[in-house]
Amino acid sequence: MRQLASDSLWTREDDQKMMEKNPAFKKKSALLDYDQQPVVRDLRAVGLDITDVWDLVNTSDSYPEAIPVLLKHINLPYIRAIKEGIVRSLIVKESRPIAFRPVLAAYHALADNDMDTYVYALVIGQAMTFEDIDEIITIIGGRVKHPSGHKVFIELLARWRK
Repeated sequence: MRQLASDSLWTREDDQKMMEKNPAFKKKSALLDYDQQPVVRDLRAVGLDITDVWDLVNTSDSYPEAIPVLLKHINLPYIRAIKEGIVRSLIVKESRPIAFRPVLAAYHALADNDMDTYVYALVIGQAMTFEDIDEIITIIGGRVKHPSGHKVFIELLARWRK
């Protein structure tokens, strides 16, 4: 499902066709739609015309009004695919610098083996400023809790420019 949502060639019409052919897909799609209702409702309340949190991931439009809403929802209990959509939606320049602290806290709260640490690290890298470099260096120098996120931080620092 995550791969389908990130595939820019996959459309809502493709979803409909898949649901007609596969009842399990229809059930999963309904579950995802139900689970994301709170975040979609809040995003629509700030003026965004979306039906799915992944609409933000797949747009080239700017959405600064969505950043506080997404940050409000980042620690709420969502199905993994919805949580990933929320986090990926924060990988935009508008997230700087307000997303750094909340996303870093969410990153630290992830389980040791959580595969999504890479995505959180990308958001942190997008949201960080020069003042945050020491904190990232501390993470790199400490115990490696999230190897994929750790690797992103090392690459970010190697490419960092003030």
